[in-house]
Formats: sequence, structure tokens, C-alpha cells
Amino acid sequence: MLDHFDVPSLVQVLAQKNGWRETAIPVGIGEEELVLQKGTAVVKPQYLGDQMIYQAETQRIQTKQRFEDDEELFDQVNQILVQLFKIEPYEIKLAAE
Repeated sequence: MLDHFDVPSLVQVLAQKNGWRETAIPVGIGEEELVLQKGTAVVKPQYLGDQMIYQAETQRIQTKQRFEDDEELFDQVNQILVQLFKIEPYEIKLAAE
């Protein structure tokens, strides 16, 4: 398992590579929420213990943050990128040591 790779870090890096920006939006008096935004599109990541929820308009994906199997991790990251961020899937491979 990759100790430093998890769903939120990979999703954020790949989304930002495709023009999405992390933005703080006000949600109450003196409170802000971090979201990923591109134009008018907004995806809200939410940490829930060892789970993540990604919400975009009417679509929502809940997933584990970490996976024991790298292929499962990469599949989940691609599902989030395609469905919520409208980004073409990535072919993610580990570099040989």
C-alpha cells in the first residue's frame, strides 16, 4: 500500500492539474468551507472519519480515504474525476523502483 497516496490527495492534485482551484467559500458568520471550483462548477469534499464525501450539484460519491489495493484506489479516484469533475480518466501507474 502507498502510505502517502490516498483518495483526497490524488483527487486534489489531478483536479488542480485540470484547472480546478481550491477556494474558500463563506458558509456562516466567520466560517468558511474549502471547495474545488472551476468556473461556476463546485465540488465539495467533506471528511467523515476514514471516509470522504464528494458532492457536486445533485451527484454525491462516498468512499474510503485509503485503499489497501492500489488498483482499487486508482479506480475510485478516476470514478470521482469522471463523474464529478468531468475529467477524462487517468492511467495511473507506479514508477518501478
